[in-house]
Amino acid sequence: MSSGRECPGSEVKLEEKKGTWYLIALTAGLGGLQCVFTVQFSYGSPYLSSIGLSKPLMCLVWLAGPFAGAFAQPFFGAWSDQSSSRWGRRRPFILLGGVLTIISLLGLAWSQAIGESLSRTPHSSRGSAPTATKAVAIFFAYLLNLGTQPIQGGLRSLIIDKAPRHQQMEASAWASRLIEAGNLFSYIIGCIPLPGFLPFLGGTHFQTLCSLVSCVLTVSLATTCWFIAEAVPEQNETFTSPHSIRNSPKCYAFKLPTISNQIKIILQVQFASWMSWFPFLYYTTTYFNQICTAAYIESLGEASTSPDWINGTKAGSLAFILYSMVSLGAGFLLPRIVQSSQEDKLVFQSDKTFLLQARAQLAWLTMRRLWMLSLFLFACCLFAMPLASSLIICTSTIAIAGLCRAVTAWVPFALLGHEIAHSTEQDSWDEPLGESQNLTTGSLVGIHNLAMALPQVIATIEAAIIFWILGSQNLTEDVVVGWVIRAGCLPAVGAALFAMKLREDIDRF
Repeated sequence: MSSGRECPGSEVKLEEKKGTWYLIALTAGLGGLQCVFTVQFSYGSPYLSSIGLSKPLMCLVWLAGPFAGAFAQPFFGAWSDQSSSRWGRRRPFILLGGVLTIISLLGLAWSQAIGESLSRTPHSSRGSAPTATKAVAIFFAYLLNLGTQPIQGGLRSLIIDKAPRHQQMEASAWASRLIEAGNLFSYIIGCIPLPGFLPFLGGTHFQTLCSLVSCVLTVSLATTCWFIAEAVPEQNETFTSPHSIRNSPKCYAFKLPTISNQIKIILQVQFASWMSWFPFLYYTTTYFNQICTAAYIESLGEASTSPDWINGTKAGSLAFILYSMVSLGAGFLLPRIVQSSQEDKLVFQSDKTFLLQARAQLAWLTMRRLWMLSLFLFACCLFAMPLASSLIICTSTIAIAGLCRAVTAWVPFALLGHEIAHSTEQDSWDEPLGESQNLTTGSLVGIHNLAMALPQVIATIEAAIIFWILGSQNLTEDVVVGWVIRAGCLPAVGAALFAMKLREDIDRF
């Protein structure tokens, strides 16, 4: 017997609406995970540089992230789809990833102490501590990239599993809000002298930061796993052959043609857009700090080593705090003004809160158009940022990009979740991976992550080529980095053109 109610004019049974607190608990883990990503991307490189890692070696270290996302997450997704654990399909992988992430994050922060301890053995040569420190840091950095994959894939799959189809947009909106809240939190605490306030969490700023973020991740994952219950999969719903899991990438190659056109277009847009997001996320901090530092040194009238020049770095941090604030604000505003689907209007026609929100919605603004416009706007930001003539203009450009970030963190996941949920109802997607003509939820989430991870590898190679060509022209480093950022314009425009092909069928969304 179904506990849902039937949508008028439709044969599909709709589940009861989930409350706001349920959706917050469902998506809480993503907020904690984003804190880890922000610390990794914004503070990991300066730390690795401080222990003596060269820039080429750091590039190889951080390339582990895209490679792990491209290959490890689809593997974990297929494995979780076939899991018969009494704890559910997703939660065991989320908890396992959480343990690995916390161990690797703390190990990375204390890599210097661990390296020095290892170098004190009787068989160690004198002066081996720096080499041991680098080896330990590289090991934990790779483990960190691996540990985040089952968390991310498990949480995204759990949202699709537990949120009703007609609330996939709302659930993805809450995921986006908590992600941006985690982003903002991490940037703010990164600017605070934490060892002075929390000396028991570590002796250095990076140690204290990693310890605090580990606590946040623990609480957020515990919230999701405790309050979101999963049904125990029946044995006949699973197919746990290790051979089938090991060959899951081969299965994807054969089954990709069976994916709906809507999902294929979403993957195309994501592939193109992440070729533009990668240089922005990885190189904008470096670029902005360089021009800010140069501006402050120029304002002194000489290349001074006065402590005042460090204000350049502080200004860079302020720009990304503004970027996160704009993104968080847009995460709350945009879902309220985007046109609701006909299905939502039928399901929530007696909900007074929904009716009030519906009055503020713009009739012409659909999710497809919002995503397309945000990509065009992001292309403009990437082109204009290296041309900015003042710090204020550059800061404003980065803040505007926060609006595009909010759309990217919400719309593709909402569209994908709705499409998977719809196909699950129509085509019985819970059949075993090896016996069904369709891919299951975890596998599709993994393929979606593959579409975001592979372009990051390509963008890294592209950036290396630009550095190699322009670096030989005796150009300043900020000019070279500016061209790396500007190279993301064309992929962003291409992604917007792909987004125009998405179905505008708002009656189904």
